[in-house]
Amino acid sequence: MREDFYIVKAGDPRWDFAFNKLPKFQQDVFLTSQYAEICSKFIFPSSDIYCAIQEKNENVLLYPFVQRNIRSLSNQIEAPDYLDIRGIYGRSGVAVSNDNEYLCKIFWLNFINYCEENSIISSFGRIHPEMIKPYSFQSTFNLTEIGNEVTIDTTNKIESILVDAHHSVRKNLRKAQDSGLQFSEGSGFQYIEQIFSIYNETILRNRATKFYYFPIEFFESLLQSKCTIAKLYVAKLDDEVVSFEIVLLNEIYSHSFLGGTTTKHLKTQANTFLKVNIMKELNKLQIKKFYLGGGTKIDDNIFKYKSGFSPKSIHGSFIDGSVLDFKKYAEVKDFFSRKNLNIESSRIQFYDIL
Repeated sequence: MREDFYIVKAGDPRWDFAFNKLPKFQQDVFLTSQYAEICSKFIFPSSDIYCAIQEKNENVLLYPFVQRNIRSLSNQIEAPDYLDIRGIYGRSGVAVSNDNEYLCKIFWLNFINYCEENSIISSFGRIHPEMIKPYSFQSTFNLTEIGNEVTIDTTNKIESILVDAHHSVRKNLRKAQDSGLQFSEGSGFQYIEQIFSIYNETILRNRATKFYYFPIEFFESLLQSKCTIAKLYVAKLDDEVVSFEIVLLNEIYSHSFLGGTTTKHLKTQANTFLKVNIMKELNKLQIKKFYLGGGTKIDDNIFKYKSGFSPKSIHGSFIDGSVLDFKKYAEVKDFFSRKNLNIESSRIQFYDIL
């Protein structure tokens, strides 16, 4: 069964055409061809980024994904020559017109068949909160709830948000305001050198893995996108940028994406100052939701900090972690075992250890 099922690469006009047919509440920046092209160039240069598209009459379904070669990924020339898939960096998910059950079912039949034909053995993705329901129409791709995440309703004025926030947020905001911090929006390549330096200082301080050391061109591409998929906001002290945040957004949804604060200015609470002012801006732009995400571990300090902004807007966070071909998956695991290779046993894609 195919019924108008096809898979395209980023840059193919059919991706944009299908995306524009989605209802607004299913259009998110992580599903755009423009974002996929940036990720393809700077985050997954050795892999392929595709979008699976299912159409039926005027209805459409989109599923962007990264397709990777396990042999190349594991850097083992003798490893079984199979593939895996994962979500594009940020959020993964299936966007569909009008909760169309039939469309979802024929998509899954076609996509699962595609995975079988191409020896795709596993899947991983962090699922967009608005794109969970389509997974209920199949049983191959398994969603697991892992802790919680925080969403801000930015249809509310900031005064209303702060009333519901934890008292520590209001306290830290006052401290930030008293320190003389100033808020502004950057444009083009403005502040690019400063924020890149702050970002690298931040991930070094937080002992981030090699994956998160993005090149400066990644930041430039986000902020120079012809479709304006990102906005840069900064906090300055005496004309020095001390904290920044890049927000990805479209007409309805926005996401806290990349950010950082200089070590010597952490006590100014610049990050809290930024978050509050960003919420003000998103309200002016009539963005409906601001996704802060969760922590790196369940209920860690990062999550606790984020939840302080909206303790009443906490919801489950879901991932897709699925074995799609158990026989071939076991073959890869056996290869790693025989070669005494390091694996990350807690991960479905255990061979992705770089």
